[in-house]
Amino acid sequence: TLTSFMLPLWLRVFPTARVIHVVRNGVDVALDLVGREEDRRGQVRSRARSSRCLDPERAFEVWGAYVSAACGAIDRLPAERFLQVRCEDLVRRPAALFEDLATFVGLEPEAEQIEPLLAKLEPLPVEAFRETAAGQALYQRLCGHRMMKTLEYDSVKAAS
Repeated sequence: TLTSFMLPLWLRVFPTARVIHVVRNGVDVALDLVGREEDRRGQVRSRARSSRCLDPERAFEVWGAYVSAACGAIDRLPAERFLQVRCEDLVRRPAALFEDLATFVGLEPEAEQIEPLLAKLEPLPVEAFRETAAGQALYQRLCGHRMMKTLEYDSVKAAS
């Protein structure tokens, strides 16, 4: 979102802010962006349309720009002021992730407060690129991208 590009401004406005940076595999994001744009094709007047996101590799470039902007701002923060969270962890270990988030923001919620939140989660698909040969091929072409390496998405094993 635009928050990625606006983060330096927000950090000047709120100089002691703590940042939670949520990341997701860029290939999965690109595939979702393409699907979203294909769904919107009939909505000529939609302000949110992006022709860049009709092509998976160009949609991946959009992801790379947003993530690079956010990482650039976060790199200037002390480690105790930011927490990077992977969407994949939200799917694989939601309770532990909620505990990490609560600790980061200084809360100590009871289990009975967290359980209803976990029950409402509708997580994004994890490693959805594996589901098609085209998705796997896209991953193979893009896994060496600088941000995929930085975020450690460069060594996800594609399904055989």
